[in-house]
Amino acid sequence: MTRLLAAASTRHLPEDALIRMVCLELSPGQRFIAKRHLGRCCECRARFVELAGVERMISQRRQNAASRLGPLSPARRDQFIHELDVLLESMPARPWWRRLPMPFGVRPFGISAPSLARAMLVICAGLIALSLWHWHPSTVSAAEFLTRAVASDDRPTKIASSGVVHRRFRFKTEKKTIEHDAYRDISGRQLGNDGVDREDADLAIRLALGGVNWENPLAAVSFKNWHDRQTNPEDEVRSFGKGLLTIRTRLSSANIVQETLTVKEDGFHPIRRTIEYRDFGTVEISEISLDFLSWDRANELLLLAPQPENKPVPPRIPASSFLPTMVEMNEAELEARLILNQKSADTGEEIQVTRDSKGVQVRGLVESEERKTELKQSLRAIPFLSVTIRSFDDIKSSRAPAARNAPSQEQSAVAQVSPLERYFVEHGRSRDDLSRISSGLFNSSVAISRSCRSIEQVTLRFSAADELSPAAIRARDELLSRTVERLLNNLNDEQEFLSKADIPLESAGESSINPDRNRLDLARLADQNTALTRELVSGAGEANRSEKELASQVAETISQLRSAALAIIPGRSSK
Repeated sequence: MTRLLAAASTRHLPEDALIRMVCLELSPGQRFIAKRHLGRCCECRARFVELAGVERMISQRRQNAASRLGPLSPARRDQFIHELDVLLESMPARPWWRRLPMPFGVRPFGISAPSLARAMLVICAGLIALSLWHWHPSTVSAAEFLTRAVASDDRPTKIASSGVVHRRFRFKTEKKTIEHDAYRDISGRQLGNDGVDREDADLAIRLALGGVNWENPLAAVSFKNWHDRQTNPEDEVRSFGKGLLTIRTRLSSANIVQETLTVKEDGFHPIRRTIEYRDFGTVEISEISLDFLSWDRANELLLLAPQPENKPVPPRIPASSFLPTMVEMNEAELEARLILNQKSADTGEEIQVTRDSKGVQVRGLVESEERKTELKQSLRAIPFLSVTIRSFDDIKSSRAPAARNAPSQEQSAVAQVSPLERYFVEHGRSRDDLSRISSGLFNSSVAISRSCRSIEQVTLRFSAADELSPAAIRARDELLSRTVERLLNNLNDEQEFLSKADIPLESAGESSINPDRNRLDLARLADQNTALTRELVSGAGEANRSEKELASQVAETISQLRSAALAIIPGRSSK
């Protein structure tokens, strides 16, 4: 204080006094004396303004570095602390007479400016590192989060080579808390009584509509499938420390306000999920424990656990016995058909979608195990849907050997020249062109018929708006739009093959097809197109028509089908 008074009255303020004033480290008395001197000394005031600018520049650079560099990893943080310790140990020790006043709160101004500047830089660097260490922004996108979480679903089962995975879950609502045990073997097969207490049936159904499986409520694949079915979801991935990452998906127009899924940052194993309903409140699902049991211990828990004698056991009913409403059934079927359409599983594969009083069934036969797994994974999160898809490998062992001595009947066939073949021979076209154009016309007509029947089935069965939920209406509209787009592509393909045949077309007035489009439905038009195309490329027809007449009528059905298809989707017009 005495030195500061002397400096304020006789000479300029020391450099360290100005720096400590910028950093707000002066005592109230020292700050009053320094301000009084700055009011009279222009040179000291100019140096003070310059130091204040340097301090603001350091703060700005710290903020820029924090936003640009992101959080320090534990390895980088440990390396920085080690280098900081080495730097501090390399600094010369202060003399004892300089350290003596410190315990009494006396801080002299006689420190050299370069040493103080280095100390300030070290302190600023430490503050930056500390802030970055405690700051945990999102390091992954929502898509990467879900992909890595789905990949981790089966990871716990790979830790042990045999045995049973035992997981205990807690379902917490505003009114009650339920704890539930789930058992499955290493292959993922569910074990034990796949059911739910009757008193918890309402909660199980409500969770199923939110994409939650009662026996595996924290499955990341079910969250991802639910997420992908939503319209314009708002995603946010944040880290709340303790090695956890959380994705929050908000919805603007649905009974569910938002859902969250929390995973461990190391491995992305899901441990918590929340569903916030507008009319029900929030349901929190968390994992209490995850254990690997031997088969003997699992059998003891599943089959030999004693029941209490005095307390009656509440009846259990299988989850599959909850009968869905017509609205829920329509939503499940439309979502299943939309996913099959997105996976191109409705363009020739033997896949059928049926329903009964208990729900919707998808059955079919595909070529490979990979294709079977792909379809089953895509459909598994839809409530009230059962999937039975087999591959050719599945039926090889059960296929009965063909009878070697089966009676055969000799048949004779007379080769028939098709109108298209006759036209190509007359005009000197090659056999390769004939084969390519014939197969192209036939395959296009089959694809047109398939698309038309899919459109008619959807428009006729799902036209009642009072039996469709908003999600079902969105799925229906998207399914129609995609199928119409595919039909237009099929029509363009057939038109292109017909043009390559280079057959002169007769005028539209000579066509025998009824021009009244209002009375022609898509299925009937598609049947006419298929019959005409088959007669053109194979000659299979009772009426002995010429290639020009047949090609003209095929072109007419293409035009009518295109107009009918464009009329289905509002806002579309022919190009």
